[in-house]
Amino acid sequence: MSREQKNVKKSPNKTKNKKLIKEKTPKTNSDKVLITVFFLLLILVVILGISVLNAKNKNIDKIKANVIIPVLGTKLNNSLSVDISNMKKTEEKEYIFKIANYRGNKINKENIEYQINLTKPKNVTLKLYKNDNNTNLLSNKETLEIGGIQLERNKKKVDLYRLVIKSNKKTTKDDKIEIIIKS
Repeated sequence: MSREQKNVKKSPNKTKNKKLIKEKTPKTNSDKVLITVFFLLLILVVILGISVLNAKNKNIDKIKANVIIPVLGTKLNNSLSVDISNMKKTEEKEYIFKIANYRGNKINKENIEYQINLTKPKNVTLKLYKNDNNTNLLSNKETLEIGGIQLERNKKKVDLYRLVIKSNKKTTKDDKIEIIIKS
């Protein structure tokens, strides 16, 4: 084939492509308006979806916890035991607990300071997060103790904690984590 023959054959394809493009594009203003409205509605739905998800994450009181611990006075010890028996190697579990300064309608009359102590077997790694903060409270700590946390008085307050438990090797049936809250 000569160059001229190749060019002749390509020319009809180019005109077909141009015709197809013209056929696919909207021909009237009403079509353009409908397409624009469709994309605006799609963007609006995405924005509303994102804001609903953010609102759910910020509402700590409505997050379901495994346990809610009211701290209503000083010199009190509350303890929880989290069963981690038979976790597989590299398995991860999450345990959520809340610490509140009220029970029913009874609210603390004074500011109460509390601390959290954790005991764990050697074959697990722990991470502890408070409320919406993604900073591990146990990082850079040699002991599993967090202190100096305060609950306000005369106003209902809830601190939400998320304990992430990761098994380094298979756990036994007697393995557990103790969470002790001292006020």
